[in-house]
Amino acid sequence: MKIKYIIGLCFLLSFCLLSYIACDLAVSIESRVEMFITDLNTNRSGAYVNFLPDDPLDYDAIKPAAFWELPFTEGDGTPYTYSAGDLNTSIPSNVTLVLYGPAAFAPPKTITFVMIEDGLSWYIRELSKPGNPVIPIP
Repeated sequence: MKIKYIIGLCFLLSFCLLSYIACDLAVSIESRVEMFITDLNTNRSGAYVNFLPDDPLDYDAIKPAAFWELPFTEGDGTPYTYSAGDLNTSIPSNVTLVLYGPAAFAPPKTITFVMIEDGLSWYIRELSKPGNPVIPIP
């Protein structure tokens, strides 16, 4: 009887642990966009990890921090800090975010993301600012 109890307890603990790990590995659309904005503000050389490496984009080209300087420095080379406003994730192929930035960036701009799901996580597939596709897919 004691062995059945121990086996049942081990099974329950294993199930709970695996559930926790699976939830921890999953990244929602909201979290992915939040992570991208954080990378823009703190670690531009890490912004590329928000894109799916198996996608048909030039993954190596978006790795350097310098790639993100042109679309997100407003032309003067200063790495400004940006903040997120309204986020609409109802259509994964047309996720919109109101992005706030410095005076040179004003007024706030609507950034459009095309998201792609891979397993439990969402990644950015395309990204564009008004009149400026930053990451178009060929």
